[in-house]
Amino acid sequence: MLNRKFTEVRRFIRAADVHLDAARRLLAACPEKTSSTRAHDVIYLSGYVIECALKALLLSRYPEAKHKEMIERFKSAVKHDLEKLKRELSKKKVELPEKQQENLKRVRPVWSSEMRYDVRAWHRDEAERIFLAVEAIYDWVNGS
Repeated sequence: MLNRKFTEVRRFIRAADVHLDAARRLLAACPEKTSSTRAHDVIYLSGYVIECALKALLLSRYPEAKHKEMIERFKSAVKHDLEKLKRELSKKKVELPEKQQENLKRVRPVWSSEMRYDVRAWHRDEAERIFLAVEAIYDWVNGS
């Protein structure tokens, strides 16, 4: 699904890769059957996995000459809004399969870039649920 010949696509999917790995390691370190701020960090990073992966996918649908313009659009209009990213993908005839839409619905009400200002303990089970949904979307974007 990704066109990795483009530098910016590789940059955004690399960011998703790094955030996914960090979230996975943090989840493994979360205490079982309890709440922690580590679980918060899993959810926070997981949201960025989706954001970066969907932005990479969207950039794949544009000619390389438009990438600079699109990245500026990400900064000014799309920002961290997963729903806006989904709409932008739809405009390029990229629809998330039903399963991935369900996964996105699990994440959207919980994740926000504003979480960085509201650090609180989350239950490990919730962090794992969000992480697995994000991992599934990431795998779909990567064509796995």
